[in-house]
Amino acid sequence: MAIFPSSEEEENINTEEKPGSNTPTEGNGDENVETNESLKLYFKTTPFFINGVVFIVLGGAIMAMGLGTGGILVGAGVLALVNGFRLKNRIVIGLSKKELIITPGLYSETYRAPYNNVKVTHMDNRLFKLHIQTPDVDKTCTLRKAWLEGDRDYVSTAMKNILSKLTEDNAA
Repeated sequence: MAIFPSSEEEENINTEEKPGSNTPTEGNGDENVETNESLKLYFKTTPFFINGVVFIVLGGAIMAMGLGTGGILVGAGVLALVNGFRLKNRIVIGLSKKELIITPGLYSETYRAPYNNVKVTHMDNRLFKLHIQTPDVDKTCTLRKAWLEGDRDYVSTAMKNILSKLTEDNAA
């Protein structure tokens, strides 16, 4: 699979409005999701920032009491903050022309793969599994819907559009 370059990702972010930024008061989710060729869902980073701050404060308080285990919480908080900044504006799954853009895990690069090389193997209310098969790669990745930024209706509609595009091209 080809790596989706971060410079291209930044260029897309700077020239397009983030799809998950629409609020429910602006209309229903169906109006906000376009069925065009460039639909992208981003990582939800707010929980990383909240957990990072809570862990650092709690760890600092525990260390102030003289317990060394507070350092572990501070370390976990710093790691959460680093992940929050690293994943901010990173695409989890999206469509770009005739390719699927996907980040298979929290610590993975972002890749591009042709639609016909990706199959949906499982989907439920919490997660979905994709099987990516190219001449070089045979990988199954599990993505959690909780990772996706945006309100629930928007994410559901966008995922329906993305996964239907995958199944349409694979059926042909």
